[in-house]
Amino acid sequence: MSGVSTRDRTGHRWAWCAHAFGLAVALVLAWYVVHIPVQVSDCLGNLLQARGASYSDILTSQLSASGFFRPLLWVEIKAAYDLASGHYWLTFS
Repeated sequence: MSGVSTRDRTGHRWAWCAHAFGLAVALVLAWYVVHIPVQVSDCLGNLLQARGASYSDILTSQLSASGFFRPLLWVEIKAAYDLASGHYWLTFS
């Protein structure tokens, strides 16, 4: 005898199914979020400011900003700009 009851195996199976379902939902949501285009008309000023600054400068300046508190938005814009490697049309369209 293995010492594991049927109830324990059933609970383990449901836990695994819940994790698999959660992962599937997270992947579907991530797929749609990744494909949301960055609107250049709304973000052109942000792109121009982020391209010349370092990550620490951006984060420091945005943590002390009084208008909007979205420091990770600027870090995300900077990361997308850096990862584009000159292929800005493919990255921001």
